[in-house]
Amino acid sequence: MKAEKIALLGVLTAFSLVLSYFDSVIPFFSVLPGLKIGLANIIVLFALYKHSFKDAFIIVIVKCFLSSFLFGSFLSFIYGFFSSLVSLFVMNFIKSILNLNIVAVSTLGAVSHNITQCLIAVLILQNKALIYYYLPVLALSGAFAGIITGLITSNVIKRLSLG
Repeated sequence: MKAEKIALLGVLTAFSLVLSYFDSVIPFFSVLPGLKIGLANIIVLFALYKHSFKDAFIIVIVKCFLSSFLFGSFLSFIYGFFSSLVSLFVMNFIKSILNLNIVAVSTLGAVSHNITQCLIAVLILQNKALIYYYLPVLALSGAFAGIITGLITSNVIKRLSLG
């Protein structure tokens, strides 16, 4: 991998960590555990659209390890790592195969992230009731967050393409 590519991935990963930190301190979504806007997903979407799946994958992996180490715990790593991977694969599938727009890709990625988090919680807590009571809240918040991050990413890409 060329030094320029490594530097670019480093900068994008750093941006994703900063956005991940901001996401963790925004009080609006802190009502229930797991509710976040998912600002770091802006960087993942950007990498997926402007670079490659491989670049987005590297950013997700490094961001998950570093954000858990810096801001979280082993449990937050488990939730974030597997949910982020599922989300990335879903977004790549939707982008590549179904050819939907970036807002739809982001929204379905966010919802898949939250569904995966809920399934992990069911496994860890051994409580199937989470599917009935918590999954609808997570799915709805994921859809809302996905729309926001999709619109932001779309706007960023448009503005960077103008320059």
